[in-house]
Amino acid sequence: SPGLPEGECLLGSLEIPEVCPDGTHLQARGCVPVSPGRYSQDEKEVPCRPGYAAADAGSSACAPCVAGTAANASGALSCALCQPGSYVATWGETDCRQCEPGRAARDVGATTCEFCPVGFYSSAQGALECTPCAHSMVTLEMAA
Repeated sequence: SPGLPEGECLLGSLEIPEVCPDGTHLQARGCVPVSPGRYSQDEKEVPCRPGYAAADAGSSACAPCVAGTAANASGALSCALCQPGSYVATWGETDCRQCEPGRAARDVGATTCEFCPVGFYSSAQGALECTPCAHSMVTLEMAA
């Protein structure tokens, strides 16, 4: 029979529901939960779109990635924490953004990059920390 594992036979009748509940889809053996990274509504199994994830089987919706995390592929089981030097400020994002020059993010899962204080600088994107100015030099404002 189609939909049954190889070598397995179906004996007797099978009651197939008219409609499967959300989080499941119809297969030869009846309503079964959708796989992790996917959701089901109206009996359609669909992968989570980028920026969203579903960790458990049987999801009826995918959850947006929270600030500080991102998922750049469809069908994600979880959202990845932003690495130091990057951040995400909003929910449902597909990629973490690198800190701009003059800012830094030391922590994993940052939701913002901090301005470099007076006397410190970062000249490259994706800085983990701000660098102190040389001995006789100073910045005149934050975010240098």
